[in-house]
Amino acid sequence: MALDSKNRVYIIHGYDSGVDKNWFPWLKNELGKMGVESHILPLPNPTQPKPQEWLDSMISQVLNIGGVDINTYFVGHSLGTISTLHFLQSLQNLDSKNHNLESNKVIESKIGGYILVSGFCSRVKGLEMLNNFIDFGFDFTRLRDICSKKLVISARDDSIVPTKFSYELAGNLDSDFIQTRSGGHFMQSEGYTKFPLVLEQLKRFFSNLY
Repeated sequence: MALDSKNRVYIIHGYDSGVDKNWFPWLKNELGKMGVESHILPLPNPTQPKPQEWLDSMISQVLNIGGVDINTYFVGHSLGTISTLHFLQSLQNLDSKNHNLESNKVIESKIGGYILVSGFCSRVKGLEMLNNFIDFGFDFTRLRDICSKKLVISARDDSIVPTKFSYELAGNLDSDFIQTRSGGHFMQSEGYTKFPLVLEQLKRFFSNLY
């Protein structure tokens, strides 16, 4: 399968996580084998995250790496799904001049697509420390329109973010939804140092078969 070398993927980790955790390094490595540029973004204070700090960090990193266009894709996990959405809904208000970007950096109003793993958009019992991310708000109209390739993945046995919350998120985004029979929260402690399903879906995105 021929892939567009212009494709770029950003991988966004979640709460109490990082660039070397879970299946993120594996996904980056597999994308590299395909000739696809990818970046796992380190976000500040992952054990005590703040929504504005994570948003500002994403803006700085993503836009200075190469901008955002129709060949840009995002993969977010857990809290990283929320920060991905916060970033995407902010795109229409960004100006490269305000972020000290080089003149050749591109900020477009559309992206290629996004995959949200174990995502949520409502308060979840046991995750009260993340309520400020929920209260930060979502522009679902904007998030539905930013791309046509949207997917939420959840496991039926996720005890951290019960699958009903991910299903709700998919509905709000008018996104496709894949529910696996098992997998929990898709963390390395549950055996998830690889995640072929995400790679498979990204390939579909790239090939325009989605």
